[in-house]
Amino acid sequence: MSFQGDHNQIIAYREIFSTYIWDHGFWLDFDDERYVCFKLKNADGEYNYGWIRCQMNKEDVTLTIKDYGYEEQINTAILTGSKESYVDIQNTDQQSNLFLTYQNSVLKIEMNANYFQPYLLSVYALNGNIIFQENVVEQSYEKYMDLPVGLHLIKIQQGDKNYFYKIIDLN
Repeated sequence: MSFQGDHNQIIAYREIFSTYIWDHGFWLDFDDERYVCFKLKNADGEYNYGWIRCQMNKEDVTLTIKDYGYEEQINTAILTGSKESYVDIQNTDQQSNLFLTYQNSVLKIEMNANYFQPYLLSVYALNGNIIFQENVVEQSYEKYMDLPVGLHLIKIQQGDKNYFYKIIDLN
């Protein structure tokens, strides 16, 4: 059996012969989201392509279309997502304006003066226990940390934003 023809596409099928059952196809796991590609022939005889994200339901054997993408212009990328908004790289995140180092048991944090606001500094053990916590009101911060050997998490909470870092103490 051919899975593709000029005007059809078989996603999956089951073949039964006597006591033998064979499953064939791309979509054998029901309740799973998959992508199906399609092509449409336009009035000029050229093909346009697109995709459909859909989900199969094994209970009632239905196919639900979640979303799709399609482009009418030949040889053009298919745009997806919202076309009404964009992200400006210059406004991504303040984390790039924060510099953190941990060396010889000394934690140093430097913040860009243009973005500085007081913040809550927390140091966590991997089990979630807080080892150290302090409100920081200076742009430049330096503190000797007497941490146990191992991996620790640093959380900087500044307003409604949280920044996380990992440090390793080998001493």
